[in-house]
Amino acid sequence: MAKRKHKKFKWTTAVTKEFVIEKNGKERVVARTPIEVNQGEPLLLPDIRPATVSQEYVDYNPPDEPQPNKSQYQKRKEESNTNWAAITDSLHKVYVINQGPPSLELCPNCGEDIQDGEHRIIRCDDCLSFMCTACAEQIHTNLPLHSPKMWDDTGLGIPFTYKRVLRKHPHFCTGHLLECDMDVIDERGKCFQCSVESCTCSSLPYDLVALGYWPSSPKKPTRAYHQGFLLMLTYLMLEGHMSLYTSCQSIRWKNGWTSEMTDSIYRQLTNEECFEQFRHFYHRNRTLDGTYMEDECPACPKSGGTRFIALDANFGLVRKQNAGTSVEGAKHGNKLFIDDEEVSSFVNTYQTDSGKEKEHSDCNQFQAGDSVRSKNKALRLDKTGVFGSACRHDFPCKFLNMEHGERYAYPVMMLKKLVEDKQDTSLVVSYDISCKLNAHLQKTNQTDILGNAKLVLPCWHAYGHNGSCQVSYSTRWVDGCGLVDGENMERIWSYARPFSHITKEMTPSHRIDLLTDALLHFSRRKYMNIVDAVKAREEKAQLMHQQAVHQLKDILEGNYSMDDVAGWKEDEKNRLKKTRSKTKMSWKEEYVSKLQIYQHMREQLAVTEDEISVLTISQHCESLEKELRAHEKKNKIERRWMEGSREYVDALAALELLQKSALLKKLKYDVAEYHFVLETQKKYSDGQAIATKIKAQVEKTSRYINNTINRYNSNNFQTNFGLPRQITRKDAVNVEHEMYHVLDEPDSSVNLVNPSLQRRAVGIYNIAKRAEEELQLIDSEKEDVVKHFRTCLEKLRNEVSKMDTNSSIYANGLHSLMLEKINEYTDMEREARQTFFSNLNM
Repeated sequence: MAKRKHKKFKWTTAVTKEFVIEKNGKERVVARTPIEVNQGEPLLLPDIRPATVSQEYVDYNPPDEPQPNKSQYQKRKEESNTNWAAITDSLHKVYVINQGPPSLELCPNCGEDIQDGEHRIIRCDDCLSFMCTACAEQIHTNLPLHSPKMWDDTGLGIPFTYKRVLRKHPHFCTGHLLECDMDVIDERGKCFQCSVESCTCSSLPYDLVALGYWPSSPKKPTRAYHQGFLLMLTYLMLEGHMSLYTSCQSIRWKNGWTSEMTDSIYRQLTNEECFEQFRHFYHRNRTLDGTYMEDECPACPKSGGTRFIALDANFGLVRKQNAGTSVEGAKHGNKLFIDDEEVSSFVNTYQTDSGKEKEHSDCNQFQAGDSVRSKNKALRLDKTGVFGSACRHDFPCKFLNMEHGERYAYPVMMLKKLVEDKQDTSLVVSYDISCKLNAHLQKTNQTDILGNAKLVLPCWHAYGHNGSCQVSYSTRWVDGCGLVDGENMERIWSYARPFSHITKEMTPSHRIDLLTDALLHFSRRKYMNIVDAVKAREEKAQLMHQQAVHQLKDILEGNYSMDDVAGWKEDEKNRLKKTRSKTKMSWKEEYVSKLQIYQHMREQLAVTEDEISVLTISQHCESLEKELRAHEKKNKIERRWMEGSREYVDALAALELLQKSALLKKLKYDVAEYHFVLETQKKYSDGQAIATKIKAQVEKTSRYINNTINRYNSNNFQTNFGLPRQITRKDAVNVEHEMYHVLDEPDSSVNLVNPSLQRRAVGIYNIAKRAEEELQLIDSEKEDVVKHFRTCLEKLRNEVSKMDTNSSIYANGLHSLMLEKINEYTDMEREARQTFFSNLNM
């Protein structure tokens, strides 16, 4: 190839290269020939490659480029796709072949000739066998819900028709059997026209339930649904968040229902309460009529110890006003939801301020608790959302319907209910605005709550609060919280929120029942997995403790002890918890301040021409004149101070020093807050939700710093007193700047230790301490889990031992159900004991 020099040279030199091809397929330069060419003229290079190359080199094929290494996942996927591709066509052929009549001469069941014209071959996919017509009728006498198939003379497959009778279980009575024709929906959703046997000693709904079906109505049902089919619809709703209408449409396309039949089934399941009644029926059977519930957390302490509760509101679970009214109350009653009338009465009579809590004005980005912002935003909604509570193991506790925004009345009422039910355990309650709620409870003197519940901030929501709130309320800073994140309700809402498209159109009682069913199902999932969940928490806590200890050793490098880090933690809390109280001035300073304002307004009045502005300023001047005269009369000032007078100068100097010190204290607080959240931000990667939340807090604190600097610099102070006349942003964010040292208030944070290292060490120290506490909590929880299962077993065995199975057939059936429960709890108790055995002293 040619190489040229810079274009400013008139002549340039090109170099031609002569190549040869090696055996490995690569080219090698064997000669270089310089050529001078005139700039601007085209450069034509001769082809000096060999004209002929030996056949050995011509036939050479360079090796393939090496392929990148494939992961095990890619290899498995490719192997799976290859295996499927090898048999897909054959699978299709097998399916097509089996759709035609088989080439059989004798019935596989009875051996009769099936080619004599009297019999035909029948195939039943439910029986997984072939048979003649006589055998088919005989075999399917007690199998009314099978779908046998036969072929006519043309080879067309048609259904084999036979009399379908859903027979009653044998029993002895003086009555006689009746047959009633109706549609029967089997477990798969297929519809059959059957005759259902019923005895005059009973009624048709009872006989259907005894056969494993559910009547479409309590009197004269026209359709029977297999309980397995309704159970499938129930779990499609509870797990898949599918409405009943969507489920019916899905089964329609699967089983070939007509649109009329689909609409009929949907109306029957909803309008006649068929589906609602079945769900409650199933719940009663599974829990032995509510005796053995799976909504009680096995790991939470029943007496003594500490219960951790999370509170939160969800504004997605609304209900429209035009969604109808209830004929009767919810079937679950007040199992989880507090009565709506009780909630409305409490909220309407609860007295609270309409404004924001001044003690925590920096947390005003949270709308919770602000009754000004919590007005009903959608007037067409009957219920604006749900307020709920859950334990630290994600078991739902108490819930209530909201009719407004997230007012203080809702968490206060929930706290009162939790305190009533807490027995002799202590409560630690996490809430998004615990700082504001705690101030509100103190202001309203609600000692019954404050004396029984400690309020903390959830781990993730805490990053939206200022530093003083975090060090006072965050679960990572408060002792005794372990590794509780306080975000349990967020996990419950992620499950419950998708039900909103169903519940918003429901009647009040149906909505409560569905949400209760959903929350009980969520509890059941946690209940059945509690052993694995506790074990996973223990492993996580052990890992976090080990990592925190190693990180602390690396940071401290043997130069500092854990006591030093504990001291740094207290210093950090003291820096961030200092309140910014209003500056108190003496009467002289207040008098001079008003004189300055009065003089400034008089100057404005002299240059203002707008009539409205002149009137406004004049009114302010008159008001200030009255205040100044009152000051002069009260403090016996015979003559108004002038700017050059000694009294005025001394008072002005004291006022400026007071204002400077107040602004510097505020700036120092804001800078400490800024570095605190800035150090927290370094722990998380950009793009994470928590990083975005912390970034907003950093930007807000940075604005506070800029505003304070601008206020300080715009005052144009006349005196110095060792304080700077102007402050730059660079000096302000330097916590070790000398201007902070001249303040009257001593600060223990000024030392020789790097502040960034201090904050990192304190953060890791908090994690280590919380992990230790978590391990202690888990040791107690493991014992509580085993004790819970043992208590349930003892209760069941005691009841079984007292039962007389000969007294009635109901007692006999209940005895069998209890034995099944005993086996279930025995397995769970054994699993818990084997999993936790090494750590139990029982």
